[in-house]
Amino acid sequence: MLLAISSLTTQCKKEFFYAKKNGVLIDSKMECGWLIELENKTVLNPGTETLKKFKVTLKEGQKIKIAYKESENQMSFCMAGKLIEIKYIADR
Repeated sequence: MLLAISSLTTQCKKEFFYAKKNGVLIDSKMECGWLIELENKTVLNPGTETLKKFKVTLKEGQKIKIAYKESENQMSFCMAGKLIEIKYIADR
């Protein structure tokens, strides 16, 4: 019985809710690649490779909706914005 409960517990996945926020894409035109500025003026750094994984229009000023979490244990040469991991992104 204990083995069955343990097996069920390991199969369950925790789902986290990430609030979607409005922002715009900014082309830094430097090694930073694409950045995202939220409505509250917070700048996020998703990394260019990350954005290419999603179907989002990559153009300066493109309005987007994004859900993300701050990255842990990552570093970047770019000194702009908070490093993030995108959970959801779409054109607005």
